[in-house]
Amino acid sequence: MAKQKPTLNQADIEVLGKSFLTKNDAKNFATTKDIKKIVNKVVIDVAHTILQGVQTMFDEHNREQEKRFGKVENRLDEMESTLTSVKNDIRYMKDDVRGLKSEFSLQVSKKEFNQLKVKVDKYYPA
Repeated sequence: MAKQKPTLNQADIEVLGKSFLTKNDAKNFATTKDIKKIVNKVVIDVAHTILQGVQTMFDEHNREQEKRFGKVENRLDEMESTLTSVKNDIRYMKDDVRGLKSEFSLQVSKKEFNQLKVKVDKYYPA
């Protein structure tokens, strides 16, 4: 028997045509420049995403620190006002002590001494 040449029907031709690469199909593939552009875009997008995440973390950290330091500043303000009032109270107490000391002191003041000295010198000149 003689070998018969196989025949291809239209469906087989379409399948084979889609399976093989033609010159026109090669134009649709990405070139090295296209791949570099795609990779650069992906890397830049990833970097932006990472930076946004880091910025979010810093913002949250800053808010927490502001809350903590705000409380510390409030406490310091309260302590400062308390210290000021304590200093004023000490000043008033010192004035009271000086007043009591001079009131109950047996020693005369410089002014009183000088007045008395003038009187004595008037009647008993040296």
